[in-house]
Amino acid sequence: MEKTIRFRFIKKGEQKYLSHLDMINMMVRALRRAKVKMKYSSGFNPRPRISFSPPIPLGIDSLAEYADVTVTDPVKEKEFLVLLNSELGGRMKLIGAIEVPPGTKNLMSQVDIASYLIRVRGRSEEKTVVLDCMKGCLKDLDLEEAVHDMEIIRSIADRGNILIRLHAFVRALAGRNAKVFKVRGFLECLGTALAGRNMGVESIIKEELFILEKNKKLTPFEVL
Repeated sequence: MEKTIRFRFIKKGEQKYLSHLDMINMMVRALRRAKVKMKYSSGFNPRPRISFSPPIPLGIDSLAEYADVTVTDPVKEKEFLVLLNSELGGRMKLIGAIEVPPGTKNLMSQVDIASYLIRVRGRSEEKTVVLDCMKGCLKDLDLEEAVHDMEIIRSIADRGNILIRLHAFVRALAGRNAKVFKVRGFLECLGTALAGRNMGVESIIKEELFILEKNKKLTPFEVL
């Protein structure tokens, strides 16, 4: 029995410094230790049929990494989560899994947008200043077209910080956006702009990935 399982996992803490290739190797080794039977490509150097969502820059926490793996045994999604998490040992953690219908595009060609939550040190009355700095950086870096939208998030529990949610394009598509968002360059620019105002970027985390369908943002699970 052959099927493809799409799973979501968290990559943060020390694991956020893993390269994309190291992360793939770690996940494949965990699948092998868990004795999940993967389908392999043909040829002289067969490889597991596993593909991942667009890579995140080193040093950024993520709550929304996704992967598709084709398996050749009847493992159920809940069992798959338990087996793989037991082998990952907390280094990364799976938080969801779903079967993928045949003919579904791979994640690299599906995902359009990444959602980032940026935490800036500053008082709530300074939120306009933060937005102005962000818009200035986007303009200076020629990344205005790479952003889908951004907004200030209200949070009573996070006093002393300003929270901004930014949805940015992770791939370019003709007729829509010609630019891809560059996280690292944007953060460096924003940090410099805020430093002169005794403010700074406290943290950034990738919250979710989205696929645009008829102007609606759907997660890689919702689109199935």
